[in-house]
Amino acid sequence: MELWPILPDTFKTSVVKKLDYKSRCRLRKCSKTERSLVDSCPVFIKHVNFEPRVGNVIYFSIEELGVPCEILHDKACNTQEVLQDFLLLFKNAKSKVIQLSIAHYNFQRQPDAVNDFIASLLNEIGSQYPKSFKLKIQKLEFHWGEMKDTSLLSLLKIFDPKVFNALHLRNFPIRTLVLIEELLETEQWKNLKDIQIQEKLALPLDIFHPKDILSVTFHSLRADDAWKCIQNFQFKPRPFQSFFRIFTTTDLSLTEIFSHFNVPAKNEPIEKSYYLNDYFKHTQRFQLTWTQECILVVKIAKRQIKGTICRKTFLVDDFDEMDDL
Repeated sequence: MELWPILPDTFKTSVVKKLDYKSRCRLRKCSKTERSLVDSCPVFIKHVNFEPRVGNVIYFSIEELGVPCEILHDKACNTQEVLQDFLLLFKNAKSKVIQLSIAHYNFQRQPDAVNDFIASLLNEIGSQYPKSFKLKIQKLEFHWGEMKDTSLLSLLKIFDPKVFNALHLRNFPIRTLVLIEELLETEQWKNLKDIQIQEKLALPLDIFHPKDILSVTFHSLRADDAWKCIQNFQFKPRPFQSFFRIFTTTDLSLTEIFSHFNVPAKNEPIEKSYYLNDYFKHTQRFQLTWTQECILVVKIAKRQIKGTICRKTFLVDDFDEMDDL
């Protein structure tokens, strides 16, 4: 370390960029000079997880990109300390988090814990950062707990719309027309490419178009809405393995859906005959107007319709490839 102070700044920066997040934090505590050096280098984090616990305590963990299955930072402490550590990740304007997860397993005893945490996060950002400050987070995942409509909307607004592109939720709390209209006007919503919501929705399907990945559930699905989904994928260029998947709690009408097709209905399963089962009642292949390399494969079950952009030489591999993301 005796040589470290006299080394060129460019060399120091190259060294810091190779350090994992834990090592950077240790170096940052050495002096103001080292703090500035560390802060000048962006970090790229794979996963940040928050879990509210009893007594205003938040469990906070960090998994770094390129370090598989290793938690680099985890602790349970008060909200203020957690927020300071979390926002430190974004000290450099180029730093990015791939996935932010919020999970509240004890929500029946503390129903407002997630909303209180989001309010604290917003207050901390509002008091310490300029209005232009946005969190560079690519994906938000929230499956356990309760989140108010205004909390979700406010949280989405502090994400950088140029980075944020995926939203995975157990339920979708925004239901009033005023808030839906406000949501649809945000750049964050307009730029979303991946929406997956588990619980049944009571909203128009149109608000979820057009996305590259869409997985939602409705009580029922009209044949013309099913056809709109197909057309959205058939006529607009999308990456291969993009898909829509819609579950319903009432039976779909194959006859009514077929009546909207712009080609004759023809059942052409993509699997070998010995792999077939009776879950999907019909498989239709649609040619795409924007490429000759891929086709749109649409499978219809009793209460599900799914369409995937598949490469012609990898139909089976591509159809379900993105399901578990």
